[in-house]
Amino acid sequence: MKAVCSISNQALYQYDATMKAFMQQYKFMGDLRLAGSFQTELGQVIKQREIDSVVVMPVSEHTFAKRGFNQAEGLLPPEIVQCRALQVIGTEKVQQSTQRRAQRMNREQPFQTVNTAEIKQQLQHKRLLIFDDVYTTGRTMHFAAQALQVFEPISLVGFTLAR
Repeated sequence: MKAVCSISNQALYQYDATMKAFMQQYKFMGDLRLAGSFQTELGQVIKQREIDSVVVMPVSEHTFAKRGFNQAEGLLPPEIVQCRALQVIGTEKVQQSTQRRAQRMNREQPFQTVNTAEIKQQLQHKRLLIFDDVYTTGRTMHFAAQALQVFEPISLVGFTLAR
């Protein structure tokens, strides 16, 4: 197994019972009315960071077909330009919350980069922020950071709604 890339992460909130209930309703029940709940705060924090691009964590085609949306994308305000530089390898990503910690820690790289000229221009030698909804073990964030190394970023930080 290839070593994962080290990355720091900041979360806006603690993943407590209230946030878990929010995620259940928004992410798993598909209540898109909740998508805007944290957009102002998320936008303010991201704008304060010294970054050039926001890379949003992708969902698998299977997850997108099932849910109809990417929960991380929906949380961000429209003025935050998102770069879809990552895609899930394979057709089905196993939901992390259904796995034990040991299973999550031993999985293989789930991402590959989208290497178009436009994306390369947005990310090559830039300060990048990876955004996801929830940081649990950190493996997803670390795998994303590892995949993005192909763009030789100046800096790479993680930011999530909750941890």
